[in-house]
Amino acid sequence: MPDGGDPTDAGSAACFVDPFDTCDDPAEVGRTNNEWVDASRFTESSVGCLSGDELTTLDGHQVGVICHTEPADYFNMTVIPCDTLTMRLQVRLHVGTDCPEDRLALEVRHGGGIIGCGDTFDGQTMECLRDGDDRIMRILIPPGLSVQSWYFAVLSDYPDVRFDYDLQVTLQ
Repeated sequence: MPDGGDPTDAGSAACFVDPFDTCDDPAEVGRTNNEWVDASRFTESSVGCLSGDELTTLDGHQVGVICHTEPADYFNMTVIPCDTLTMRLQVRLHVGTDCPEDRLALEVRHGGGIIGCGDTFDGQTMECLRDGDDRIMRILIPPGLSVQSWYFAVLSDYPDVRFDYDLQVTLQ
């Protein structure tokens, strides 16, 4: 019978693991957040302009782990647009484990739809940038009259990849 090789030889980066290893995700004790419909709350309260143009900003982060046994970690938050002010939303992913960039992704959704790099939402274009190894997605949120649901995901659907991350979201 042919030798399947050593599963740890898939790559030399620190994120490559044996697909048969166990992985504990402390953020998923009791429930998973592996799909956007099961997203964990990024912040417990709404952000944005809760009244008129009185802006409630956000500068928060979630530290987590993507196990090789799960496809993603999803987070959501409620944003209330201002009456006349335009807000700036930025999502930054910092991966704390050396991993090839094609083995992971950062995703932003509004409602249930993905807003990718270069896509537009409410007349604004999603910008994607790099700051060293960090991935950054940012977009302007113009004034509006409806409550908005935003989702952020750290993804990797590879059976041999595990990494730690810090997901930072700012709203100004």
